[in-house]
Amino acid sequence: MGENKKYFFEFDRYRLDPSEHRLLRDGRVVPLTPKVFETLRLLVENGGHLLEKDRLMEMLWADAFVEEGNLADNISKIRQALGDSRKDPKFIETVSGRGYRFIAKVERLEAGPVDDLPADSEKTATNREHVETDGALAFATQPDRDDSRIAEGSGWMPRSRLVAAVVVIGVVVAATLVFYSWNTTPSNPVSAPATTRSIAVLPFKPLVAGERDAALELGMSDTLISGLSRLRQLTVRPVSAVRRYADLEQDAVAAGRELGVESVLEGNIQRSAERIRISARLVRVGDGTTLWTETFDEKFTDIFSVQDSISQKIVAALALQLSSEEQDQLTKKYTANTEAYQAYLRGRFFWSKLTPDGLQKSLDFYSRAIEIDPGYALAYAGLADSYNLLGSYGFWSLKDSHPKARAAAEKALALDDRLAEAHTSLAAVLADYYWDWSAADKHFKLSLDLNPNYPLAHSWYSQQLSRMGRLDESVAEARRAQELDPLSSSADAHVGLALYRARRFNEAAAELQKALEFNPKALAAHIFLGFVQVQQGKYEEAIAEFKTVVELSERNPSLLALLGYAYASAGKDDEARAILKEFDSGAVKRPASQIETAMIYIALGDRDRAFEWLEKAYEERAWQLGFLNVEPIFDPLREDPRFTDLVRRVNLVP
Repeated sequence: MGENKKYFFEFDRYRLDPSEHRLLRDGRVVPLTPKVFETLRLLVENGGHLLEKDRLMEMLWADAFVEEGNLADNISKIRQALGDSRKDPKFIETVSGRGYRFIAKVERLEAGPVDDLPADSEKTATNREHVETDGALAFATQPDRDDSRIAEGSGWMPRSRLVAAVVVIGVVVAATLVFYSWNTTPSNPVSAPATTRSIAVLPFKPLVAGERDAALELGMSDTLISGLSRLRQLTVRPVSAVRRYADLEQDAVAAGRELGVESVLEGNIQRSAERIRISARLVRVGDGTTLWTETFDEKFTDIFSVQDSISQKIVAALALQLSSEEQDQLTKKYTANTEAYQAYLRGRFFWSKLTPDGLQKSLDFYSRAIEIDPGYALAYAGLADSYNLLGSYGFWSLKDSHPKARAAAEKALALDDRLAEAHTSLAAVLADYYWDWSAADKHFKLSLDLNPNYPLAHSWYSQQLSRMGRLDESVAEARRAQELDPLSSSADAHVGLALYRARRFNEAAAELQKALEFNPKALAAHIFLGFVQVQQGKYEEAIAEFKTVVELSERNPSLLALLGYAYASAGKDDEARAILKEFDSGAVKRPASQIETAMIYIALGDRDRAFEWLEKAYEERAWQLGFLNVEPIFDPLREDPRFTDLVRRVNLVP
């Protein structure tokens, strides 16, 4: 093809024009966001050939933090635009566990002068794509430490987003969301209400578009957020809320309005050899006024002083009066070594991916940071979170992961006992694996006292309060996490979860329905709503919810177990036993966990088999057992002496 030749693709009634970035149907433009268009272009250009998911994600998001759910969301949007169906596809075939194939007949044609669409007929899609990692779903979940994420933990709670993750008894092994989360925020989210003295620090962008360093760009934002979050006079949006705004064309004021903040910090960053140039601008969202702007051109080794200067300028521009302790926390440096700092940022980068490979790589980078600077407390806290998620998501045995997580968190606190992240990490381990409820409670409180803007700590503490039977307080903490991360569907879903555990089922259903109106593909909300509907006796609705979950997750065993539980609750024993038989036959690559299997037997009324599987869960120290006293699923067992004994052994008796 000549360098100046234009070409397009035709299939069915459609024409795809790569040079003009437009899709036509019968000559009329079909609006697609840029990333969705690129996904379609790649599939069409490789028509008839399987494109692996990893390869597609690498081509589409080479420098961004995204999960598999984002690719699935793009595919879903393409299907909607083409009127296609996943079950009976005309255009895009899903190859389960591998990727996608464009199956319609495609013709590639060179464009002539008459093939250009008149300017007045072209419509540009203006919907902006958002990326929100939701950590993972499980009998409980863990979203990422900032985040996030996600990622994310502390028994049955979000690790996220991380923030968020998802926590619900019996299921959804944390790995589920890692691979199957569809919790992308809608293209036109409802703006959160603005608050005073609130700020969002957007991911920094490259000065030269073709020279991106995603870890450094988001890491700069992450570092500033970490320092500002410790100021009680300021509400700071977490990394999980802002990382979706990494697009080069992102408008800072529009982002601020969506995030419901008073001001926004945006900036550019570029490294060249040992030099670094950073420009930063603080903008008032109400009228777009620039409150402060400055450019720094320094040696890379001076990046810490640049970060200090930016933080101080923000405080001055917002007229905040800091105590001496807050001043120290704002400019606190956890390492003076730039090489260790870079390794830590890359650890955070890979940790945020919430995949087995990403978590393993995060361990490598955190360990590298510690090797360079053995006194790097924040890197130890990151190490603790990586071990924690590897175990809680089912990638490692808890017996392998959680003792290592505890050792890393305790080392972090030995180096710096005022590190909120380390207190949260240790609290999660003490609750999940050691069932040391009083010690976990102490560390959660210390974390929130040190950093009241840490949504992950609020979300996990909500789960801790639920375990302890302090149900109204649990709801209040979940709502606080929601306030801090107002565009997170995971945070919304966890308010519904807290209400469910408080047995306020009608309120929980209303909250979860609202979350699904905001984001119809919020997997956590679908799961929690299914559990609520079982308790309400709305069995057919619950079965429908869990069928949706199973379809979206491509029959993940953990989520398939939920459908078995709903069938058994509805009295459809044959269907429930068919799912158990599928697990026993080895038809699924990875069986459901002991807790998930026990759930089905509980609903079937087979107490002996239920206790057999609960005993196996106890031997593995399954963190889901921390919810024995409050989880409605266990209600049929409460009068059995074996249940009383199990509660005692999990240290849940006062």
